[in-house]
Amino acid sequence: MKILPNDTFIILTSDSLPIVLQRLNAQVEPTKAFRFSRKHAPYQGTISESGFQISRIIHYRNSFLPVIQGEL
Repeated sequence: MKILPNDTFIILTSDSLPIVLQRLNAQVEPTKAFRFSRKHAPYQGTISESGFQISRIIHYRNSFLPVIQGEL
């Protein structure tokens, strides 16, 4: 049993970098401390041309919310 779970995988695509960034930006919002509306993207975090760091937006407490990190 892993104490701290850590999974690694690679996704290969023939799409160009601007298309991949556009698709990610459609699903990710900037990080906010409070959200009063339930109309938002499913993820929050930061995206750059070199990579991203995102996490799921939830409306309940969860101290074990995974952080997704990636390189482009």
